[in-house]
Order: sequence, then C-alpha cells, then structure tokens
Amino acid sequence: MLKAIVRALGQRRCKDEQHLFVKLDSWHITHLPLIRQAFPETPLFFVYRHPSEILSSHRRQRGQQMVPGLLAPDLLGLDSQVVDPADLDGFCLRVLASFFRSARSHTASGDVVLINYSQLPALIYNQFARCFSIFSMQRQCG
Repeated sequence: MLKAIVRALGQRRCKDEQHLFVKLDSWHITHLPLIRQAFPETPLFFVYRHPSEILSSHRRQRGQQMVPGLLAPDLLGLDSQVVDPADLDGFCLRVLASFFRSARSHTASGDVVLINYSQLPALIYNQFARCFSIFSMQRQCG
C-alpha cells in the first residue's frame, strides 16, 4: 500500500522529470522497517536539530506527535505508560528520545544518513544535487 501511495502521489508532471524526493514526518523514523521493506534501495536521510530547538518550536505550535493522546504511543515508539496530559514538555522529550534512539540505531547500521538542520538548504543545492546527478533543480515544467 505504501508503494502504491508514493507511486500515485509521485507521478511525473513532465516527461523529463527523473527524481522524486519524499519528505516524511519525524515520527515515521519509528516505522523505518516498513519503509525499507517498500523501498529497499532508496537512500534515507534523517534531518535533526538539537532537542532544545525542537522543544522551543513545539512550545510555539505543537505537532500532533507532541500532544499526548493524538497518536497511539506505539506509532511514536513509546510504551503505553500513563502520561500526565499537563506535562507537555515531558511528553515531548520522551517522544524525542524515542525518535533519536530509532534514528541512532538505523544510522549505526548505515541505513540512514543524519543531516543537521543547520546544513540546509546549502546541502540540498550542493551535495544532494551532485550525489543524485541533479543538475537543474530549478527547472520548471513548461
């Protein structure tokens, strides 16, 4: 089903398009085995920031993964411990710890490349373009 969804959403808009990049949400790192099963040869990158920067961002506007009860704990790599709904920062830190543990386990195996958020966007236009032989990133369909 995952392959079918990506195929449907990633259809070429122009005949000369050759590359497709799929950006997933942070909590999808806990589902990497499923993603890898669907796309075994696809390079995977995990973009990260310092936890204090992430916490600061979520204090301004919480993503669904950072609000207790909006997503099932197993989707976030958490056990079903009782969570104090008033401790939003505590929950956020537990979620982040789960994500970083998952990312670290996959980078140790060489399955995921870590990218610090501070490396963007220069990394995209320089190393990614060279790595994937993308020479005309700003070309538009005409």
